[in-house]
Amino acid sequence: MNKARGLALSLDRTGKVIESETFTCVHCQRITIVPPMAKPEDMGGRCWSCDALTCPACAQKPCDYFEKKLERAEA
Repeated sequence: MNKARGLALSLDRTGKVIESETFTCVHCQRITIVPPMAKPEDMGGRCWSCDALTCPACAQKPCDYFEKKLERAEA
């Protein structure tokens, strides 16, 4: 995945630190862990309206950018 932006650190059962790339869904702000060499379709998808990565829950839904949701809530 070419636009993963975060890094998650976790421990396995032996205490070894595991690093994983992550991205935040632009529609719901859910953090998704990206396995190595994953395609965007495997992790959810890409919204072609806002050109950003989405989680599996938002992949098939229409574009609803999180900032637009905040603006509607504030109105």
